[in-house]
Amino acid sequence: MRQTFYFVMGLFISLVIFTSGQAQEKNKLQSVDKTIQRMHLAVGNLSSTELENAIHKNEELLLKYPNSEFTPNILFQLSELSIKKARVDFAKQMAQYNKQLTAYDSGNLNIEPIAPRIDFNDALDYLQELENQYPYISFIDKIFYRMALCYQEENNITKSQEYFDKLVTRTPDSPLVAESYFRLGEHFFDEGKYEDAITYYSKLVTKVMWNNAFFDMSLYKLGWTYYKLNQYPAAISNFMYLLKDIKTQKRLKSQYLDRSSTDLIDEALQYVAISFTEYGGPEKAKDFLLSFGSDSNDDEILKRMGDIYKKQDRLEQAIKTYRILLETFPDVAYAPDIQLNIVASYKQLWNPQKANEEQENLIKEYGVESEWYKNTKSDSIRNHAHKIVRDALYNVGIYHQLQAREFNGDKTEYRTAIRWYKTFLQDYKDDPGAYKVRYFMAESEYQIGDYESAAENYRRVAHDTVSTDYLEDAAYNAILSYLKAAQNYSDVKPVAFEVPRFLTTKDTVRIEVKNLPMKQFVLASLEFPNLVKDGKRTVEVLLKLADELSRIQRYDLARAAYLTVINHYPESEYYGKAMMLIAQSYFKEENYARAEKWYQSVVTAIPDSTNLVNKAKGMMASSHYKLAEKLRESGEIMQAAREYAKAAVKYPNSTVAEMALIQAGKQFEAAGDTVSAALIYEKFLDKYPDSKLLDKVAVTAAAYREKMKQWDKAAEDYLKIVEVNSPLKAKALYFAANCYYQKKDWNKSIDLIQSTSLFLTITTIMWKPFSRLGKATTHNRILKWL
Repeated sequence: MRQTFYFVMGLFISLVIFTSGQAQEKNKLQSVDKTIQRMHLAVGNLSSTELENAIHKNEELLLKYPNSEFTPNILFQLSELSIKKARVDFAKQMAQYNKQLTAYDSGNLNIEPIAPRIDFNDALDYLQELENQYPYISFIDKIFYRMALCYQEENNITKSQEYFDKLVTRTPDSPLVAESYFRLGEHFFDEGKYEDAITYYSKLVTKVMWNNAFFDMSLYKLGWTYYKLNQYPAAISNFMYLLKDIKTQKRLKSQYLDRSSTDLIDEALQYVAISFTEYGGPEKAKDFLLSFGSDSNDDEILKRMGDIYKKQDRLEQAIKTYRILLETFPDVAYAPDIQLNIVASYKQLWNPQKANEEQENLIKEYGVESEWYKNTKSDSIRNHAHKIVRDALYNVGIYHQLQAREFNGDKTEYRTAIRWYKTFLQDYKDDPGAYKVRYFMAESEYQIGDYESAAENYRRVAHDTVSTDYLEDAAYNAILSYLKAAQNYSDVKPVAFEVPRFLTTKDTVRIEVKNLPMKQFVLASLEFPNLVKDGKRTVEVLLKLADELSRIQRYDLARAAYLTVINHYPESEYYGKAMMLIAQSYFKEENYARAEKWYQSVVTAIPDSTNLVNKAKGMMASSHYKLAEKLRESGEIMQAAREYAKAAVKYPNSTVAEMALIQAGKQFEAAGDTVSAALIYEKFLDKYPDSKLLDKVAVTAAAYREKMKQWDKAAEDYLKIVEVNSPLKAKALYFAANCYYQKKDWNKSIDLIQSTSLFLTITTIMWKPFSRLGKATTHNRILKWL
């Protein structure tokens, strides 16, 4: 309260001193203005209570001195206090309104609240009284100005316009005229009355008004207004003069309508660019800008035009504009970005070939060897360009690699991709992307048959510490590449080398291979399990290694690889295959006994793998058969005979069982063991009644039985031939009959003879058994037979 009292009394005393102590009118007016300014500053610092007290004290003062010389000042002070109070009251009303609105939105209030409106009636009453009673007071322009603003804030645009008109008409020399013209222009602009807006904005860009604070803003709004009227040349001219004025004067210090000089420059450039896209295009823009005079913003206008075209998907126009920009201003700092925009535009046009060509141009024009790069002194700009060129190099390589794949492995395209990849690795060797680029280059080298280079690059990727994304693929592909290189090596240059702790052997082994790439293949394969922990292809690599070791007949080392699979990867799908391959390695070494055991392991370990089991069973029989053959070839006839017999007995359903029995009989025969030979042959006859060898085997077995005078068995052997309806049936019957004759079993002998239709044979051989039976019996049997 005391503060308010001192505030009001201080103003009053200053006014009294002013009225009694000043003689000249000019000084009086200046003092009045200063007093009003102090009033305005003081009002802004008062609280709500202090405002009310201040208004009350001023009203008392006015009542006490109704017609004094300082009455106008008190009235103006009361208007300022009332304006402040109106705003304070409005803020409170808005706070209350927001609370009610929240309650309404949440369903706690049934009737939607009405938004309050600011009320400057008290202030306007004071100001109106000032206008009516003191129409020629020195600060009448401020009164008009304050009333115009109050009406504007109340949204009474008509009254606001009326007072701005009064201000410019009655006080043409007031410093507030410029703002009044501008605000009138704004009023008509907002109303869409662009011609009227131009009238007021234009008043502020004359030679007389050139130094007003709204000069540049008026140029800007004129340009915008002409733009709204589609009068693009006029819009462009105003915006261009604005840009030139701001650049030369650098005077736009304050902000109007939330726009700084930077805002105006940015928006002016944008509207000029938009205008040119609608009027004339990039060619006319270039000609106009050059004729208008050199300006640092010219390139920016062309850039914005290109960006606008691109955003509107007018991509051909965007490309044309960007090209004109680079041709006209080749040294601009952002030239690489413009070239990149050309690339992007061609990509949007689905023209990858042109996009790639432009990327190659980008590398040429802005790479480290280009004139642009050498002439650019800013490290940040050069670094930025370096990154853009880096991406372009990467993309160009990828493009040519993809082209090669699309066109059935075109080697020319692959070689082009390799060339770009090499450039990348040369210029960006420490770049994180070099890891991936080297991998892609290795893939391309593999495709053109440069397997050694591919292998080396794959290997470098696999050992790179930057990333492990391609670790397993690179390590595996290095192995394949070394193998391909070894297979395609033109000269045979044997290479011997030692490998310590070779897989499961834990010994140092010496290996000799046909060439250097094969050595590298072996070493890379041995390295793979340690380099790629828990690799998905480890088993596959070990099998490839074993396969190549088998080719050079290092079956011992091949088995070490297979055993690694069996011992360390029992869940692998190649587990059974590894066992099979161990068995095969022994088979190739002619270690048939071990081969047979490993084939048996397959059958036992993976009984559900039908194909492998069936093959293993067949090879078990073959192994045993080969074991017998090896014994035969070494002269161990009797042992060979026994193993042949075992092969037939152990694997009766195998493809070698039949031949094994034959060979067993032959070896027993060769060893002089005719009893065993006969037994083996007879077993064969029982087992293989449909064999093509049956005739021969039966005759041999029977012959052995005849030598041993085992006539019954000999006859049975001959009769095996008869049972299968052999061409030798008649002779077999004859020999069987003869065997029974030798045994003196006349009836069986005669029965066999009677079963044949070879009468001539009977006439020559029949008499012996018949004579033994007696004439009468013989006669009756013959008659019966006939």
